[in-house]
Amino acid sequence: MKKLSIALQWLVVAALAALALQPFIKGRPLPERQPETWRNWQGFMALSYAGVGIGAPETYPTPKRMAEQLAALHAAGYRTITPADALAFLEGRRPLPPKALLLLLEGGRKDSVVFTAKPFRKTGFCGTLCLPTRLLDARGAFFLRSGDLHRVAKMKFWSFAGMGHAAIDEIPVGPGDEKGHFLTRRAWTNAGLESPEAFRERVAADYANCRDAIAQTVGETPLAYVYPFADAGQGPEADPDAEAINREEVAKHFQLAFVEADQPFNGPGADPHALQRWRVPGNATGAELVRRLEQFAPRANAAGDLRDAGAWQGVGKVHFSGAGAKFAPGAAAWIRGSDNWSDVDVTATLRLGADAVAALYARHVSAQSFLRVTLAPAGLRVQERTAGGLRTLYESPDPLPANEPVTVRLRVKGARAWLWRGAEQLAGPLPLAARRAPGRVGLAAETGAFRAQACRAQPLEAALAVAADLERVPAENRDAFQALIAPLAGSSADVAQAWRRTLLAAAAQGVEIVPRLVATDAATALADLRALREDPIFRSLIGRVAATAPSAELLQGLHDSKLAVVAVVPAAAAAQGSFDAQGLRPDDWILVDGDETETLAALDRLLAVFPADRTAAFLDSARSRELGIAPAVRYEP
Repeated sequence: MKKLSIALQWLVVAALAALALQPFIKGRPLPERQPETWRNWQGFMALSYAGVGIGAPETYPTPKRMAEQLAALHAAGYRTITPADALAFLEGRRPLPPKALLLLLEGGRKDSVVFTAKPFRKTGFCGTLCLPTRLLDARGAFFLRSGDLHRVAKMKFWSFAGMGHAAIDEIPVGPGDEKGHFLTRRAWTNAGLESPEAFRERVAADYANCRDAIAQTVGETPLAYVYPFADAGQGPEADPDAEAINREEVAKHFQLAFVEADQPFNGPGADPHALQRWRVPGNATGAELVRRLEQFAPRANAAGDLRDAGAWQGVGKVHFSGAGAKFAPGAAAWIRGSDNWSDVDVTATLRLGADAVAALYARHVSAQSFLRVTLAPAGLRVQERTAGGLRTLYESPDPLPANEPVTVRLRVKGARAWLWRGAEQLAGPLPLAARRAPGRVGLAAETGAFRAQACRAQPLEAALAVAADLERVPAENRDAFQALIAPLAGSSADVAQAWRRTLLAAAAQGVEIVPRLVATDAATALADLRALREDPIFRSLIGRVAATAPSAELLQGLHDSKLAVVAVVPAAAAAQGSFDAQGLRPDDWILVDGDETETLAALDRLLAVFPADRTAAFLDSARSRELGIAPAVRYEP
């Protein structure tokens, strides 16, 4: 058996050497890439493989199974990307292909290269090798060594990511035989447990060693890091400081980091250093793999039926049944396909156990970014977590009964939120952070256990209205709009008084008012705006300003005033490429103004360089949803 294993290893070495000759063969295949046709701003799937081989089919697909999986993905329309593509997308610089897919091959194994060569050539796919760099100097023929990486880099099918230097090792963490993960536990030494300072230094050095080893070997600094064991310190066994230390240190050395390994989708609001991947079961058929990915694809329809366990991604002990779902302490469940939801209306009926604290989440990006309603014996609470910390927006004085159903409803629209208990509105509109990232919807047991009897979540369109004033929009239609763009002419006392009334009325209905500057020169427009913003109501309620094809001077002035911009661009100008979006910042939007034919031509060009989730046009809801943009409606005088 040992002789057979050695023989197989040397066959892999020979195959790898043969593959390295491909870059010098005329007519060699190359990965399929047509970035000029890419228009996907919704997100990408990340799949990871522990390796390819024979002997553990639950973990490692056989070469035949791997080829079947990749062929099925290609036939279903998936197209692969590189870490550089993922980074450009997350930074809002470039879109992705339809059904974008990042393939991660973990562990630095030679068989990952050899057994993917043929299916890569057939499909035009490419992959990313995730390298534990300590193994580059390992003896034997199983792992890729430094010389192998030079040859692999020439194949053009591979990018490289870090997986730590010694981070794959388990280390002593106690006086006995107890072992723990290198990155998340303090090491046990002859002098006892290492100090917090030594822990940080060891972790930081491992990130640096990994990055530098790859850069020196292949001549290219890796962009991405994939956490061994999917453990960045978020688990209960980790040192209390591990998660914060790892986040700080990985960000110093890598621009992307993949943490969890239980779900594949990453949308435009994803945290670049808390990305998701899904570890593919080795024995999954191609059809099963495609079906699983489709469950995680972004969705625009209502979701959350607890009787459909396939609609939820459970974390921890969550048991679904026809009567709902039971959550053990610390468990959570997220609605699949809700990662890109920003505005949402969600209702849940929960039954709390004694001393339980349950949470209903919206816009959940990570543990550092979310909106939630907590239900506890003491009552209800609405909280928002942003980079500035955790804010409590509302707290109910009424206690909640144990073991009795409680129905809550949370509505989130733009920078406002509302809360109901049963049919009674308890709070709203509650002011939210001006800058908001989309995120998933879910339920979690913060402490204790609870039962969820029902849940329904409906995403809301981020539609815009354009009218002379709020009164032009029928009252029954206002709830459908996130914002109203209205002309701002001058800064006289009468104008200021009328706008003050409009702002307050709109805020009560959860509609953002976006003044549209009508002055033809930047100096006059900025002067009018500054005069009005001396009023604290204007300063607090106006965060965005619209302007037609704003000049560089006007953009700079608005940005200096800490205002985001909605650039209203004539469709003809956008179609011809005469409007330069380079001066726009991450909070700015573009509204394409024109008839349908001109607008579609403009969007085909614009969405090649500008994110769809910051674009609006005067198109119907169905066409806007298809393009991933916001619909706009004009109300004539």
